[in-house]
Amino acid sequence: MEESSVHPGGGTSVVKRLQVLALERCDRDDGITSRLSGAPRIHVVRVVTILDALRRLETSAEIDAVVAYVDLDCTERIEKLQSGYPQVPIVVVAADGSDELVTRAMGHGAQDVVWEVDIDGALLRSVQYAVERVKATRSLREREERYALAVRGANDGLWDWHLDHDRIHFSERWKGMLGFAAIELDASSDAWFGRVHADDLEEMKRRLVEHLEGRQDGFEAEYRILHRDGDYRWMLARGLAVRNERGRAYRIAGSQT
Repeated sequence: MEESSVHPGGGTSVVKRLQVLALERCDRDDGITSRLSGAPRIHVVRVVTILDALRRLETSAEIDAVVAYVDLDCTERIEKLQSGYPQVPIVVVAADGSDELVTRAMGHGAQDVVWEVDIDGALLRSVQYAVERVKATRSLREREERYALAVRGANDGLWDWHLDHDRIHFSERWKGMLGFAAIELDASSDAWFGRVHADDLEEMKRRLVEHLEGRQDGFEAEYRILHRDGDYRWMLARGLAVRNERGRAYRIAGSQT
């Protein structure tokens, strides 16, 4: 649901109202609904049973969050909601201030727990934070999926070298290019440089040092590297360093083609 707001300088912008599903304790209770209904840019949909809540979630794609009364005897309500609609954050309102209830609620998938005695000051803020956390998590997951798809499409092997500890993470594809399984090869620099052809190693290291010392914008080198079958394969490696505030490189990551 959207509403328009007028700016002092003229013009309007569309502001989305948060759709909150309020799962009350019983027909006579409006504790959650009454506290959220007066908040700006909040639209409350009131239900009193878990079945009603599930039906609402099934028929409406616009529900942004669920707020539900829960006690120790009905924490399974959260699990039913979360398992069916994991993309919708759940905020629990609890009369029982026990650690056990918090543990159960969070374990079943609740984003936050608000005590009933603090509901006036904390509920709206908790709902807003829960919605933003879920949005941020979803956005990060989508970016990671796009990156993973791009990497698979390029068919490159990836490497990530933490220089201070001399530990390199080699992707499964990087190892596969040399005939190794994902669990093979250790994380040392020797697992890489120890397999580079002797005639190519000095030039490769020179280019790497030039980049790490800031004399080249990026690292790029072609070399032969020993495959598991005993033959050498030509590879192209590219990478960029990450530097601290003093300009010293402490990490470098890139690809092998």
